[in-house]
Amino acid sequence: AAAQGYQVTTGLIVSAMRHLDRVGEVADAVVARRGSGVVGFDLAGPEAGFPASRHAAALARLRSAGVPLTLHAGEGDGPASVRDALDQGATRLGHGVRVVEDPELLAEVVARGVCLEVAPTSNLQTGIASSYAEHPFGRLDRAGALVTVNTDNRLMSQTLPSAELRHLRDAFSLTRDDLLRYARTAAASAFVADADRAALLARIH
Repeated sequence: AAAQGYQVTTGLIVSAMRHLDRVGEVADAVVARRGSGVVGFDLAGPEAGFPASRHAAALARLRSAGVPLTLHAGEGDGPASVRDALDQGATRLGHGVRVVEDPELLAEVVARGVCLEVAPTSNLQTGIASSYAEHPFGRLDRAGALVTVNTDNRLMSQTLPSAELRHLRDAFSLTRDDLLRYARTAAASAFVADADRAALLARIH
């Protein structure tokens, strides 16, 4: 309805829970339905003890089918989780903020242009930082990482995209140009067709 009534591009990223045994089944469903509104695949759930590589076969099938991958990493577990997600073909990382703990890995994330889906309020709730000002977002941005601003689970975090942007603006003295840059990063990293991506980027000014 939003896509029909407004200038909104929609698509479904299907998440499988990494600690359960149906990841392969979900992956096969995504491959079968790609092109009918399904645009990508995600692994969510507890990171520690459940690396993305545990589902290497399913992720390989998704990559072979050309399905983009965004994998949760670097929040509930440290840089090893990020490394594992990259090795499994993720081009975006859900959170990814603990990559700052490993400068060499952070440099690789920057060089490879991996997009980080940063959700500040959620990260505070999970103990990544004690305040917005201490959140790794500033360090990631200064290092040249492709950061985007997200809400994660709005029901749990009780927040809005505009609120997340305000928190970061106030914590890091961000400018309008900074906020536009994050929006452009999000559009450039979106799991959409090239024409849709170009249209999104043209609207951000």
